[in-house]
Amino acid sequence: MQTESVIVETAIPLAEAAAILNVALAGHKATIEPLTVSNNPLDQLGHQPDVALLASRKGAMGAWGVRVYLTDYGDRREIHLEALGDGGFSRAFHGIKNTFSLSKSLAKAQALAANVVNSDATAVVR
Repeated sequence: MQTESVIVETAIPLAEAAAILNVALAGHKATIEPLTVSNNPLDQLGHQPDVALLASRKGAMGAWGVRVYLTDYGDRREIHLEALGDGGFSRAFHGIKNTFSLSKSLAKAQALAANVVNSDATAVVR
């Protein structure tokens, strides 16, 4: 699986950021699934996200998927949007309908980031 990240740093409260993303994902008719925290002890050394989910949508012309991680660092919030995409061989073998398009996923991640930036003029996208 290929990934590409869009990271937004914002000053808006975590609940407000979650609400903005929830409305945007509803507009994209996304299916939302919770992501579980890793059981790997080495992963526990870093700061764990406060909210982790997978937003996706399957369609006849392909699917998209974005992992969303929201982390509150006290003075700022970080929204990590990880666009998912299957490689060319996987897409050819399993079909376009059953695999994630990285370009579609990245477009959705960028659109979600834009929704947050529109609500917070001080937000920074990396």
